[in-house]
Amino acid sequence: MDKKKYDVIVVGMGPSSAFFAYESIKLNSKKKILLIDQGKRVENRNCPIEKTGKCVKCKPFCSITNGFSGAGAFSDGKLSLYNEEDEDFYVGGNLHKYLGVEETKRLIDYTDKIYLDFGGDKHLEGIEYKEEVDKIRKKAKKQGIELISIPIRHLGTEKAHSLYQKIEEYIEKSGIEMMFDTIVTDVIIENNEVKGVKIKPSNCVDDENSKIEEIYSDKVIIACRKKRCKLAFRYVSKS
Repeated sequence: MDKKKYDVIVVGMGPSSAFFAYESIKLNSKKKILLIDQGKRVENRNCPIEKTGKCVKCKPFCSITNGFSGAGAFSDGKLSLYNEEDEDFYVGGNLHKYLGVEETKRLIDYTDKIYLDFGGDKHLEGIEYKEEVDKIRKKAKKQGIELISIPIRHLGTEKAHSLYQKIEEYIEKSGIEMMFDTIVTDVIIENNEVKGVKIKPSNCVDDENSKIEEIYSDKVIIACRKKRCKLAFRYVSKS
């Protein structure tokens, strides 16, 4: 029986996976790529809390945090940018310490343009009333408080959902395969080298006797939170 073989397998379909797929398409990569997620397509994700008024602990996995684009599809959709005059970054982690401020600004601009291309709101919040904000900042500083003011692109919850669906459709139409409602139970290791992953349907997550399928690739990218990829991460931690 022929083995299912890919050039790259990506575990998880959060923003990092989505942008990996996007970049692969833009680079005209001819590689056969597979994205796997234990959740659903973004258009099939919904939360019953709007009808029930409380969390009903959906099974097998929560639609708010799992599925294409991860928790981002249901977030408020705020993209923190930067001020042109700033020589440092105050939100967004430490990327600028590794790449430098100017390169980080360039990457933020590049990413922001992608969101705009897929329907992001062109209006920026936080760029008006500069003088008023400066006065408040000075008052805050006297009290030992540092006020950080940066531009924000506000997509909105519904807008984010729609935008990520467009990205999902773009990736799929460009030839990258996506496998939903599927959990990765293990990473296939042979002679200390990655050879693929073992998978099964998400609705069989608690069924120890469910059929396990093997999919092969010499490159496997683990792109999910540690507690959601416990088996996969045991290999990462040893390397």
